[in-house]
Amino acid sequence: MGFRTIILIKMPRPSFINTSAALDGAMTLFWAKGFGAASLEELTAVSGAARYGLYARFGDKRGLYLAALAHYEQVIVNRLFSGVEAAGAGARQVRGYFDSLLAMAASPQGAWGCMLVNAAVETAPFDDAVAQITGAYRERLRQGFARAAGAGRADALAALVFGLQVQARAGTAPEVLAVAVAGGL
Repeated sequence: MGFRTIILIKMPRPSFINTSAALDGAMTLFWAKGFGAASLEELTAVSGAARYGLYARFGDKRGLYLAALAHYEQVIVNRLFSGVEAAGAGARQVRGYFDSLLAMAASPQGAWGCMLVNAAVETAPFDDAVAQITGAYRERLRQGFARAAGAGRADALAALVFGLQVQARAGTAPEVLAVAVAGGL
């Protein structure tokens, strides 16, 4: 009776990832730190996926970032802005939206600002795809405010959102932000 030779071949692990969990983790990290400061090691840790799984699903860090921006709009913006976009929305829904932004600014993640506004400042000047995404977000705000508050106020209210979020990211106290909103409404 002879011995058999067994050859072990190291096979790569499957690249399956939980896309929803990966996007939640990546969105949170990019939102808190920005594109440039988020490392691939941190992204793999918060996404629960191995590097090769992220690459297989999103291509690279930028692909994951673009997907996280879209995820942010679906998860955060849709929830907060839907009242303004609803049929028959008016001043009450606009005020409610800004109240929600102020409440977020007073929360632990308030110092993060808005991921889309952050992207408009940090990466859009150097990345056409991000510029398109953030431009579409600004236009969404403008159109929603035009229907709810009138075309003459739409640009000013969209600018107020962007300014409010930049100031929140810069560490401005929530009570100061509330004064700015009161003056802008």
